Amino acid sequence: MLSGQRQLYQLPPEPQAPHQGWPKVSVIISARDEEAEIEQALQSVLEMDYPNFEIIVVNDRSRDRTGIILNQIKERYPLLQIVTIEQLPDQWLGKNYALHTGAAIASGELLLFTDADIHFSTSALKKAVGVLEKHNLDHLTLAPRVYSPSSLVNLLVALFAKSLSLHAKPWLARNPNSSHFIGFGAFNLVRRSVYEQIGGHSKIPLRPDDDMMFGKLIKQSGYRQDCWSAFDDLRLAWYPSFKAFMQGLEKNILAGVDYQAGKLFLGLLFITTLGLLPWGILLVGDSIAKCIALATIGASMWGFGLFFRAASCPFYQVLFEPVILLLYVFTLARSAFLTLVRGGIYWRDTFYPLSLLRKNKV
Repeated sequence: MLSGQRQLYQLPPEPQAPHQGWPKVSVIISARDEEAEIEQALQSVLEMDYPNFEIIVVNDRSRDRTGIILNQIKERYPLLQIVTIEQLPDQWLGKNYALHTGAAIASGELLLFTDADIHFSTSALKKAVGVLEKHNLDHLTLAPRVYSPSSLVNLLVALFAKSLSLHAKPWLARNPNSSHFIGFGAFNLVRRSVYEQIGGHSKIPLRPDDDMMFGKLIKQSGYRQDCWSAFDDLRLAWYPSFKAFMQGLEKNILAGVDYQAGKLFLGLLFITTLGLLPWGILLVGDSIAKCIALATIGASMWGFGLFFRAASCPFYQVLFEPVILLLYVFTLARSAFLTLVRGGIYWRDTFYPLSLLRKNKV
């Protein structure tokens, strides 16, 4: 993982203009009950210095003041396009249908799918398009800096990122001979022609892990993709509390293993044993075993700390890894258990049965 993380590039400090000029970009944002963040986040998008882009915000059945805020922003920025979804078609998840709807009216050569709570730097889009064109990519996804007012959530984010890195190996996404793929909902930039070739979101209408499956579709179709870090250019204000974090993960944990609950629980048992066994050896092992256990614990904490910049954590908090591991495992197990007990997931106030979700395999 340490070797792989070193292979993940950072966005350059300054954008590099493509030789053939800046292609038009359609920024497509799905919004649902985002009144807390959407004004400042959307303002950051509107203030980007990219010379040729349009913004399409799809308001997905919001019940709070999201629609009012969007209309107020449109008064100041008449070119902002707002699409309102009043009713969700059958066999579609809300976010997936919102992005599908936005893409259908987009006019850009490039499509950027992002969320309504992502804060962009002024030059973020310029830097990303410069990277896409320079490296002749078809799909570029960027990892944002994640911030929560809860220190506990920030630590859970770091462990989540570590687990995802070990599982997905995002540094291999650029390798055409590797089956590994990647996609982050915060920033998925794709060529319009590629989006249409793969069938777009109509191929993943019922995937709560739509961002990762989007990346999988692109990789399986033989197109070039890559993952870069953008900690200085993208910021995600994530779940404000541990309770919100648990509830937020309820919808997609089993989707990540194609709804194979046994596979998930065996994996959780494995990482729990692997994470706690060295601590037990410190108590009962001989001197050689204790040295090995200390080295193992140190390596694990080092790996944990690799993601602290992305999760806005001070480094001394690596010492809390065993406790965070137990909370993390509990959160994932709880999510899977509730999905099985309920027979499906609730997302954006709509219930989707497992029998339906399992049909949308990629």
